[in-house]
Amino acid sequence: MNHNDIVRQSFKKQAEKFVAYHMSKVEYTDYLIQKIAATGEEHALEVAAGTCICGRALAPYVKDITCLDMTEEMLAQGIRLAEESHIENIYFQSGNAEKLPYEPETFDLVITRLSFHHFDNPEKPFEEMKRVLKTGGKMVVWDMEAAEDPLRAIDEQLETMREPSP
Repeated sequence: MNHNDIVRQSFKKQAEKFVAYHMSKVEYTDYLIQKIAATGEEHALEVAAGTCICGRALAPYVKDITCLDMTEEMLAQGIRLAEESHIENIYFQSGNAEKLPYEPETFDLVITRLSFHHFDNPEKPFEEMKRVLKTGGKMVVWDMEAAEDPLRAIDEQLETMREPSP
């Protein structure tokens, strides 16, 4: 089983309960939206979107948002939640962050949330995000910061217990 298969299997198991446990306080998402300062004209992309937490929050502030993830079960939860919230400018696509299925310079805003620590080679999705971002667009990478060395091993052990994918 390769790295992507491990991640996919792990999130497949978590999908239904992931909605309640998403590691984001509303204040963080609100702060992010404020800092992005969308004009309402942006074509946006959320990479490794999972249930599309950021995409659903950003939808009222952008022209449209596409949420891409490689775990169908996570996307299904995002679709359900978007429908329940009557969000109509949101699209969902299955795909891999390491090979985004879009032409260069397609999006005005590209965002990913709590995903980079799951990538085997984070340079690949970063380069892909950069490739599909329009010149002058905004890229947002929101992830965790590693603890100081004495706590790092404990943090990594706890995170592995919660989420076993590398």
